[in-house]
Amino acid sequence: MNFKKHCRETGVGFQIAPMVDIAFLILLFFISASIYAEWELKLGINIPTSKTGEMTPKFPLEIVVNIDSEGRIFLNSVEYNSERLGKLLGEQAKMYPGQPVIIRADRNTAYEKVISVLDICKNVDIGNVSFSTLPDKPLNSGAR
Repeated sequence: MNFKKHCRETGVGFQIAPMVDIAFLILLFFISASIYAEWELKLGINIPTSKTGEMTPKFPLEIVVNIDSEGRIFLNSVEYNSERLGKLLGEQAKMYPGQPVIIRADRNTAYEKVISVLDICKNVDIGNVSFSTLPDKPLNSGAR
């Protein structure tokens, strides 16, 4: 006897549920990544301009150290003192040799505050240090 004669086999069609799951995961990733980027740049810091600055790609695990006009040090909108920053950077340097650090200092920050962050980086063997600047705006030719 042939029992399969009356049974129709249906192929597995396109499954939409896994595609929706993937779309939500990707959306969640980009939302969280953009929130993290806003945390780094949220402070009201007036970055100095530079004619020779270059836009570099963002590296994974790079640390952005913000220094406001009063000389306070921030990471991810959390204020750090020099000792606490040194401990954090030291731990990161041990776990990730070649750890990149970007210093975003306000244009009115005292020079000694920037040098103190550079000293902290040197003391914990971080040599990959960059400074954040904005491109110099060209003057309008029609403006008087």
